[in-house]
Amino acid sequence: MKKNRYAIIKTALLSISLAAFILSACAVSASFAASSLAGFSSDTNDYSFEFYDSDNGLINQHITSLAPDNKGSIYTGTWGGIMKFDGSIFAKIEGAGGRVEGVAPQFVSALFYDAKTDTLWIGSMFNKNAGLFKYHNGHFTRYSMIDGMPSDNVSAVCAGGGKIYAGTWGGGIAVFDGTKFEVLNRKNGLSDNYITSLAYSEKTSALWAASKFSGANLIKDGRVTVMDDHTSSLVNNYVHKLVLDDAENMVYFGTSGGVSKFNGAAWQNVITGPDTIGDNFIKDIFICKPKSFDRSIVYYITANDVSVSFDNAYYNIVIKKLSGRDLELNAVAADENYIYLATDRGLCKIGRR
Repeated sequence: MKKNRYAIIKTALLSISLAAFILSACAVSASFAASSLAGFSSDTNDYSFEFYDSDNGLINQHITSLAPDNKGSIYTGTWGGIMKFDGSIFAKIEGAGGRVEGVAPQFVSALFYDAKTDTLWIGSMFNKNAGLFKYHNGHFTRYSMIDGMPSDNVSAVCAGGGKIYAGTWGGGIAVFDGTKFEVLNRKNGLSDNYITSLAYSEKTSALWAASKFSGANLIKDGRVTVMDDHTSSLVNNYVHKLVLDDAENMVYFGTSGGVSKFNGAAWQNVITGPDTIGDNFIKDIFICKPKSFDRSIVYYITANDVSVSFDNAYYNIVIKKLSGRDLELNAVAADENYIYLATDRGLCKIGRR
């Protein structure tokens, strides 16, 4: 009887130890899942792929820009105007009564969604109706050189500090306070009048401007600081995209020679390698912080590939291998579940299996 009692106690202790081990393992697994890039890899078999073009209602298959509206939809800028994508279908942007009020933009080159005011700002280039457009409450308003813009060819848009900033192709930056325009250009200290990308930091009240040929510019308190391969450690002076991650105090520069990251004090350059980005010619960058991750995920695109980065790990997705199509990538956006790619032939929607 005593022996049986010891056996029962031993069995109970083993059960408790096993349960503790399982709970510990689950805790480690949960911790690992929270801190790792779960669901991402460089194997195209790990992704689902969907493609949307004119057969799905897309007004023009050449998509240049994307802007999530923070409500589950994405504005898509095309050579034929703007549509809204809800994850499965495209819808025309229409005003009350089923019609668009105001002159709608064509040849869209840039989009910026201002969540604070539920307003879409649009840049258009190289057509008679080009300029800066505001879309709010079903109404389009166009601003051009007649209103004080330095150029009608708008290549980049952002908002911040109560103002709208429109980067132009050859005229510098137009600063709009809602009433009038002011102009920042080379005469004010900008490195270049050909602006490719803009970003505003609410945290530091600073405007960042990337240029086609001459690096980047930091505009703060009326002063312009030029950052190029002479004045800083910027990897390349041809900057195609500039994105801020204020939460992590980081500025990302996508260039013709790779990626530069700047935290206000030190630079880190990322170039093509077996464990980094797949190509040095970076066309677009998008930063997303899903609820299931404790840090930001950064998406880079080149003409043909996507690189996903998290906590200094990189995963490269070859789009031709995934899609079976020859596509040129123009822009990228992402949410909790999908990566969206604007291409010259339609929209790609990529999911993690």
